[in-house]
Amino acid sequence: MSERSVSQAFEAGLKRRVLVVCWLLVVALSALSVRLVWVQVVDHEYYVKQAEGYYLHEETLPPSRGRIYDRNGDLLARSQTVYRLLADANHLRDRDISTLGVAKSEGLTMREVRAKYSKEEIVELYLTEVVRVLATPLGVPNWELRQRFDAKEKGYIVLKRGLPEDDHRALRDLLRESRIGGIYFRQESQRFYPSPDRLTQVMGYVDADANGMAGIEKIADEQLQGEEGFRFLERDRRGREIVVFRGDTKQPREGNHVSLTIDMNLQCIVENTLNEAVELYQPEKATIILMDPATGEILAMASRPHFNLRTREGLLRNPAVGDLYEPGSTFKLIALAGAIDRGLVNLRTPIYCEMGAYEEDGRILHDHHAYPELSAKLVFAKSSNIGIYKIARQLTSARFYNYMRSFGFGQKTGVELTAEARGNVYRVEDWSGTSLSRMAMGY
Repeated sequence: MSERSVSQAFEAGLKRRVLVVCWLLVVALSALSVRLVWVQVVDHEYYVKQAEGYYLHEETLPPSRGRIYDRNGDLLARSQTVYRLLADANHLRDRDISTLGVAKSEGLTMREVRAKYSKEEIVELYLTEVVRVLATPLGVPNWELRQRFDAKEKGYIVLKRGLPEDDHRALRDLLRESRIGGIYFRQESQRFYPSPDRLTQVMGYVDADANGMAGIEKIADEQLQGEEGFRFLERDRRGREIVVFRGDTKQPREGNHVSLTIDMNLQCIVENTLNEAVELYQPEKATIILMDPATGEILAMASRPHFNLRTREGLLRNPAVGDLYEPGSTFKLIALAGAIDRGLVNLRTPIYCEMGAYEEDGRILHDHHAYPELSAKLVFAKSSNIGIYKIARQLTSARFYNYMRSFGFGQKTGVELTAEARGNVYRVEDWSGTSLSRMAMGY
């Protein structure tokens, strides 16, 4: 074959190869164009949201819980702004963030740090530095703080709750000075009680997320809770907010305020009186309830033992509404009122009280004093067991039971407090031979 023929054959083969390569390039570019159109047009929203997830964050703005006041407008509870300190486990292990932190602590450039240490060593050194900087101001042992970091490699780690403004400012400045990244503050609300050892079982408390857990805080939780707000913000690789790119913001709505019938002036008197009585008599339990008889409003309520809202120690349950007890001689009023209502006696009706001892069916009923004859009014005033039994006997057991129910015994009062007990009033068919006499006396 001549040189010319060889040359022509080579050129033809080369053209074919070039043509194949061109066609492959056209196909590849066409496929790439189709993919770009698909990404930028068809699936545009999907990829935008995916990209935003790396730098755009939604931050919840907690509402301020409503205040609680007494009947005179004295403050009993309010919310104050505090801060939660969080660590982003992903950012703590980020190469750039950790390199910058190590460079600051060792006085090197980022390039020098990367040349000197491996990625794993940089992260280890950075975590050690973060622990060193934060452990003392947080009041946590170094080993415990490091344990928290090692236990979680993704998501947020709660380092401290309830930081007041002064501590928040000091820690924020310390983090900036130390070039520590991946540590954030989240604003939240904390409940404050001006008198944490007064009215405690009535007030109740809230949990770390400001949800009412007991007492008025729980009963009125729906009214006291506000509405959360939010804001969108962008952060750089070190987790710092880029303020100029702050997005939409919805301010939180404050909760409604609640006013109680309690009078704190009277409450303080009741609490002090109760403390003195407990110290003097050493009872297992003691309760005082002060009520306006004209309206039924509770003006003061206290029990011992009680609950401390500051330390969260003591008896949280409210014995004033949750415990059962024998009413004693105050219950004599039920039999007397029922007999007067039925026209069986009036306040002047004479009742022979048997000189302090009365036997019926082999059972002896006693009075503390030997009374001969008392008016129905004095039977109650002198608390005569014999006299009140004779009055109740005229009512009959069935009617006496109905009057007890009519006065609300054995039923809840509906007081706006948690865990109210309804009391025990047994049906007449469950009574014994002494039930009428004993219940008429209040035992």
